[in-house]
Amino acid sequence: MLSILKNYVTSWQTEELAFSYELNCSVTPAGLVLTLHQSQTSFSLAITIQPSPDSLRISSFTLEEESHLG
Repeated sequence: MLSILKNYVTSWQTEELAFSYELNCSVTPAGLVLTLHQSQTSFSLAITIQPSPDSLRISSFTLEEESHLG
């Protein structure tokens, strides 16, 4: 699943976007954390996912920004 998402993000045509993005993944005790980072503004969207037999459950959703922007 992660490789499909990373390939999707990297396939975005950068000349058609105002910003560039990077997708990262980490494993924590709370679950799998996918982080979409917007490079120019340093905004990040983090989604914690817990797999279950029939679906994926989003257990948290966080929007973060660099302190110099606020």
